Amino acid sequence: MTKAQPDFRYAKIHITRNEWETAQSSLNYIFHVWHLSGENQLFVLSVSDIEKHIPTNNLAGEWETVEIPCRALIGTGQIIKS
Repeated sequence: MTKAQPDFRYAKIHITRNEWETAQSSLNYIFHVWHLSGENQLFVLSVSDIEKHIPTNNLAGEWETVEIPCRALIGTGQIIKS
């Protein structure tokens, strides 16, 4: 999955339940989050990097979409400069 975000300080990624279930069931699923600026950076995140930000279902409630601030992902995954 690839998500492009122009301003990393305020950028958020949105992951749907279907995207998350696909990621969990795939052996080699990775998330690509681009920071597009003067010095473009690609953040390569694994399922385990994202997992702690995914909500759980409780009682009769089920989540459909989660919004994760990109700044919360800094320090996880691998950074590649392009």
